[in-house]
Amino acid sequence: MRTRSDRATIAAALSAVVVCVIALRTDQSFYSDPAQQMKTALQFVSGAARAPNDWVRPDYDDLSRDVEEPLVVWAPGTALAFVPFVRAGWTPAAAARIVAALALVAGAAGWARWCAAFDLPDAVVFLLALGIGWLRFASNALFLYNAEILVFAVAPWVLVTAVAADRVEGVRRFGAMALVGLAAGALYVVKYSATFVTAGVLVWLAWRSARREGSRVRRFAPVAIAAAASAIPVAALSAWNRSHGGAANVMFATFGVHWSWSYLAHAVAAPALTAADLASLLSYVLMHPVHGVTQNPAWLSAIGLPGGVLLAWFALRPRVGGEPADLARAVFGVSLLAMLVVWTLSTAVSIEPRHLASAGFAMLPLAIAEGCARWSARSRRTRALVAGAGLCFVAAPFAYGVVSVAAKALRYPSAYRTGPSGIYNPLLADRDAASVAAALNLERPGGDDVWYLVEPLTNLDLAGRAIVRNADFIPVDALRQERFRTSKRVRVRALLPPRFEANGKAAAIRASFPQAARWSRSTIAGAEYDLWTAVLEPRR
Repeated sequence: MRTRSDRATIAAALSAVVVCVIALRTDQSFYSDPAQQMKTALQFVSGAARAPNDWVRPDYDDLSRDVEEPLVVWAPGTALAFVPFVRAGWTPAAAARIVAALALVAGAAGWARWCAAFDLPDAVVFLLALGIGWLRFASNALFLYNAEILVFAVAPWVLVTAVAADRVEGVRRFGAMALVGLAAGALYVVKYSATFVTAGVLVWLAWRSARREGSRVRRFAPVAIAAAASAIPVAALSAWNRSHGGAANVMFATFGVHWSWSYLAHAVAAPALTAADLASLLSYVLMHPVHGVTQNPAWLSAIGLPGGVLLAWFALRPRVGGEPADLARAVFGVSLLAMLVVWTLSTAVSIEPRHLASAGFAMLPLAIAEGCARWSARSRRTRALVAGAGLCFVAAPFAYGVVSVAAKALRYPSAYRTGPSGIYNPLLADRDAASVAAALNLERPGGDDVWYLVEPLTNLDLAGRAIVRNADFIPVDALRQERFRTSKRVRVRALLPPRFEANGKAAAIRASFPQAARWSRSTIAGAEYDLWTAVLEPRR
């Protein structure tokens, strides 16, 4: 006979499958970082790179040769997930879509099972189960692949496994703790910030062990095994990064102490913004590139701060007990502290709520349970507070998630023709990427030819070597400082958007090749870029 947890898990998985079916009307696309990681996976499968997360690119000091750059700024989980499907001959779009779909189903099922572990009414549990896969944070990966979907998929199962492992007694407890420690440590391979969950699990296990009966050795030996097992993936990946000439991770690569009190507000607000993905709704309303009113993320934190304070109140003044509730509080508290440490010690980690998404999802069922417990107090002020928080931080973003999935499917241009990668790339062509890519690839590149691309997505549709810069996000003064040289004759083919001519970035990019004899401009029918070509002469 199926338990409530089983029924919620199945309902969530089936609901996520429906989202995947709706997404079939569209072609897969990527955010910039995973697009770059897809390129590294392709290079690894072709034998050009030694590792799935190593990028083979032209040497900026001598464009006639290549170098292999370890991308330690990102955990290799995304690239590793792509490799089996790329190796099987799938296009980048198909590989990313299947990874996103599998992760969405697994994550929705896992978070539903986590919610079912709390003392919530059945109706609430099943509403959460049916809706979790529709949240934009999760479903958006089916349209624009992002690394967060892998954390969404794995984190809930680590939490569920931790609760189950803590209930194991006797000799089997050692094996259970080793398993949960290894699973928790593996989150580091998926995404560096996912180890906030790892730390939260270990703190909770230590706290639980301190409350058990028996000698210290008997109580804490299993926890020590879990901690040791969790360190194995972390140490292995750190050693791998170092052996490839990089730092252990992005924080060590950009280490430097700096502090701002605004970090505290951002950290407290983030779990409330991500618990049901209010951050996506606010980003659409406030920060949309066309109709948005601001590009300052501080406004999101300002709106989410009351919800974050409420979550902190629920954590510090609990009315709901039990192992899952205590684990959720541990992940919440440890994640906040860890995020503050990372922001203080690294200049490379963005101030975005998504880094604390797992803490938010972990707290969601607890927050609802705490709200229900306080609702029974029948205080008019308390009920108004709980109802308002539920409407703003849970109901509204869940509704937006459903609308977002439907809108993406309905607005997608049905006649769009993708290039060789199969991806939807409106940056390259608004309607017909196939024809544009064919025209650009018509002239087979020579061994020393180099593309200059202002975003990594187009690199998946072009043959040959490429310099890839996220030029939209690089100030024009920084572009003016760059210099690319060669020791042999090299032809550069730069794809530059016409708007760069007005803001000075196009001139800055062309000037970054001081050995260029003369630049010529040509247009490709249907392309969003102009093609600028120059030959670099080493004697210049």
